[in-house]
Amino acid sequence: MINEQNCADGFGFTAVGTKNKVTKVTEAQVSGCEEAAARTVEMAAGGEEMQLKPVGMRQGASFASFASFSEGPGPVRSFTAAGRASPP
Repeated sequence: MINEQNCADGFGFTAVGTKNKVTKVTEAQVSGCEEAAARTVEMAAGGEEMQLKPVGMRQGASFASFASFSEGPGPVRSFTAAGRASPP
């Protein structure tokens, strides 16, 4: 069974023939709505280290989810529904 505790110390996977490794999963803080959950996922993909921050939020009957990521040093960028990167 896969659960947060099993994933916290990392795991490996292959996507489109490339070996990847999630090295650490931790809870991240998020606020501003009735319910929210976020994680910081540290990973190595294609020899590069990066962070992925998935977020899910609920306000009333509305639910939103999004993710931001950082490829190495520098600011974290978020992508809009249209797939365009936001300014840093």
